[in-house]
Formats: sequence, C-alpha cells, structure tokens
Amino acid sequence: MSTPILVTGGTGTLGTLLVRELQARGRRVRVLSRKPRPGGSENASADEPEWFVGDLLTGIGVPAAVDGVGTIVHCATGTKGDAKMGAQLMIAATRASRPHVVFPSMVGCEVIRSDQYRDKRAVERMLESGELPWTVLRCTHFHEHLEAELAHTARLPLMLVSAATRFQPIAAAEVAERLADLSSGIQSHRVPDLGGPEILTAVELAATWLAETGRVRKMVEVNKRGKQYEGWRQGAHLAPERAVGEQTFAAYLAATRRFREAETVAFEAAREQQKATDRELAKAAKQAEKAARKTERDQTHEFPSSGPDHLGRAILPPPATIEPGQQSTGRAQGDQAVLPPQGGSPMLPPDDRAGRPGKPGDVSTA
Repeated sequence: MSTPILVTGGTGTLGTLLVRELQARGRRVRVLSRKPRPGGSENASADEPEWFVGDLLTGIGVPAAVDGVGTIVHCATGTKGDAKMGAQLMIAATRASRPHVVFPSMVGCEVIRSDQYRDKRAVERMLESGELPWTVLRCTHFHEHLEAELAHTARLPLMLVSAATRFQPIAAAEVAERLADLSSGIQSHRVPDLGGPEILTAVELAATWLAETGRVRKMVEVNKRGKQYEGWRQGAHLAPERAVGEQTFAAYLAATRRFREAETVAFEAAREQQKATDRELAKAAKQAEKAARKTERDQTHEFPSSGPDHLGRAILPPPATIEPGQQSTGRAQGDQAVLPPQGGSPMLPPDDRAGRPGKPGDVSTA
C-alpha cells in the first residue's frame, strides 16, 4: 500500500481541489486543518481522506499529521505568518520520515517586497537550504482570489480599481492538477512557473466581472500605495512566457454562475420537498390528535359501576329511570332507588330509620 500524501490547508481554495484531484487518481490523502472534519469523524466514510487537526503557527498536532507520509503538499497560507508555518512544518517533517515537500509559491516573490511575497520566498529558502527533498511551483493569481477581491471592492457604488496594474489569472483547478503530477517521491526542485492564458488590466477584469454579475458600478482608477501594488505595477507578478493555463477569467465567471444557479435550483427543490414532508407530518399528527381526543370523549361518557375517575373523585351511579306517571320521591339505598308504593308515603331506608328519630308524618312499615 502506498504511503499517504499530506495536504496542509486541505479546506482552502487550492487544498480542497487538490484533495479531490488526488482522490480521483486513487491516492491516499491526509488533511491537516485547524478545524475538525465537517460533519464529524464518526460520520466519515471509508473513501474520505484521513483528518488531522493541528495548528502550523504553534506546531500543535503537526508531528502526528506528518508521521508516516511520503509527500507533503504545503497549501496552507495566509496574509501573514507563512514563514512561521513553513518552519514548523519542516521541523516536524525532518524529525519524522523526511518526506518530499511540494510547495506552491507565487510568481515574483523574489522581487515584490510585501510581507506575503517575502514569506513565500522565505519558505523557498528554507527548502533550498534544508535536508528535505523539495519541489517549488510558482503560480500567478487565482481566478477565485481575484473574484473575491472584486466583490469586496464593489460593495460601494464607487468601485476603486488599481491603475496601471495587470494580472494573469489562472484557474486553481489547473494548479491542483499540476501539483498532483508533482506529488511523487521524486524531488524536482524549482519547476517552470504556471501562469494564466491571458494578461488583463484591473479595469478589464472589473468590467468583465460587472458584466457577468449584472451589477452597475462607476469605476475610478487610483494609484494604490504599498510595496505590493508597486511590484504589481512593475509586472513582477506576471509570467508571460508561461501562459500555459486554459480557462480564461470570463470563462471561469460563466462556469461559476452556471454552477451557482444549478446549486440554487437544487436547494430550492430540496426545500420544497422538505416543506411537503413537513406538511404531511403535520397533517398526520393532527389526525392522530383528533382520534385521541375522540377516544378520550367516548371513554368519558361511559359510566363505570364503581371506583374513582382519573382525578380520584368518586363516580356516582346514573339516576334511576322513572316510568311515566310516577313521582320520584324515593331515596337511594345502596345502588338502588327505593320508590314508594302507588299512592303511599315515602319510605325511608333502614339506615335512616335506625340512625335518626322519626319525623311527624313518617310511616314505619317495620
């Protein structure tokens, strides 16, 4: 059985696609994430990847995740702390079985002096000077990241777009396919960069995004400040000689829109199905409640011969039936009503005669 491949940041944009690609190729996959498995580990199926919870910034949980793996694809990233995360990972990997480390980096990290680009270059230097087998693949911007940035910029009616700035976006799925090709036990060191099929200005990207989403915004070009924007205006993040990507930014937006529309239709259908099920359950519950109330009423109208009711109260027997022409002047004796003879005086029960003095007009028949 082949050794597993560890994917750090396996729940991110690139990591999710890479895990899916590796599994499609029949590879054993292990995910290192700061969050537990969605849905819980107890509900995981056998074909899902192994899941390890750990923090690359502190190193907690990392040694257990790297133990026994043959390759590590280090996709975990952030706006800050990439160098520290890379150091923690390499320390744990060096103490383990010295696996092959594949690192997706960024085009221009040796030139652009922003914190994120410098951290990427720092991780590359650690690999170059370390003891682990390594492979580095530099990429241009992802479609997904540019789309998220444009959506963030378009929150206001006035859309501020970086002036004199170009981008060469590539699909993250294509990068994942290339990383899956490199995820073997053989190191390749620095491989050729991976760039998108076209180079577009920030204004062109924003106009394409607005047309696809149907939004109306007024675009204003501004010279954004900072070392990162300065490097972008110089074109240090572009790889025109490596425009090997296939999916354009417009094609990505169209595919994403169709996917989201299909997802919305499926969600609405599932919600309507759930509503129908809830209505059927509510109807069945109402019928069962109605039947229970009818049964309770029927049982209440039945008079038992003796014994208390459901509240502990004594149940009296039903009154005696009086024939027409008769006058009910008798009194209950036990469970029977004692009626006087025709035209006679009322008769008292024996207990009354024995237990109290007679009254004028009482007639004793003893």
